[in-house]
Amino acid sequence: MARATTSATQRLLSAAEELSRGPRSADERARFEQFKLLYRDWLMFHRGAPGQPADRHEKGSLLLHVMIGAATLGDALGLLLRFNQLVWGQQSLIAMDDRGDDCALLFQSDRRRGPHGQLNDIWELYFNLHRLEFLVGGLLGGVRGQVRGAICLPVGTGALLFDRPLAYDMAEMALLIPRRHLDRAVVAKGDQVTAFFQRDLTTALGAGPVRPEMKALVAGLLRDDLLRDRSSAAHLGDVAARLGCSVATIRRRLAAEGSGFREISGEVHDELAKKWLAERLLPIVEIAERLGYSDEFAFRRSFRAHNGYSPSAFRRELALMAGSVGH
Repeated sequence: MARATTSATQRLLSAAEELSRGPRSADERARFEQFKLLYRDWLMFHRGAPGQPADRHEKGSLLLHVMIGAATLGDALGLLLRFNQLVWGQQSLIAMDDRGDDCALLFQSDRRRGPHGQLNDIWELYFNLHRLEFLVGGLLGGVRGQVRGAICLPVGTGALLFDRPLAYDMAEMALLIPRRHLDRAVVAKGDQVTAFFQRDLTTALGAGPVRPEMKALVAGLLRDDLLRDRSSAAHLGDVAARLGCSVATIRRRLAAEGSGFREISGEVHDELAKKWLAERLLPIVEIAERLGYSDEFAFRRSFRAHNGYSPSAFRRELALMAGSVGH
């Protein structure tokens, strides 16, 4: 068994090492799909070790049914802490602590050292996070995960598997949940639990279907920056920090949606340029400044390259159309 365990873990880590920079080409995307299948195989092998899969499924379903009876997420966490110890003993969640603006869920860390134990710890955190998101029917923004021990996985493995940041080498294994989420209503229903385990759980493992809103999230942040009259929209690193994930994750998610950061930025700039040109409240030089161009001429060149005509021509055409409608 030990040899099989080592072999399975090493295969996973070797695959992660090859893909740690994130899939780009068609060949790399195909290898990434193979990696996700390998990761799920790894989970089936290792997470079944403490007990039979059927037993784990039954206990997990029982806890979810208990939590569904709560009115809010905060109440559900209280039930989880109470009944988790009855079901699992000292495994998984062991305490809940008030940390000011955060509610800290403290977990029993996997006692095994090295990448095998760290992968198990990470899986435990993200399974529990996804379970809470299932209860409220949406993402829990701002949640932070932390694990014990210095990072011993290939660089980029976390970004391949998950879309949230992790803090390594911490004194405890925990999820820090902003307290603002505790009042969110529990909306999940009992008849949805089976589907959660059979299908939706893979989302927590980075192996499910890509959520399609990353492009909208990025575009929204860029648009918000420019509408607030800042000197320019945020760069990719700024967007990643504000969304609470890595640059590699954003690039991977956008690529899966058939888009990219440069493309989205260009679309937002063009959208707002046309909006301000149509409103006729700002001179072209000020529009160029608000969009972050070095000068008016750079804006004119960019607008023409994107649309095939100049900003002035766009304004004249709108004026002619408005005149025709008026007559």
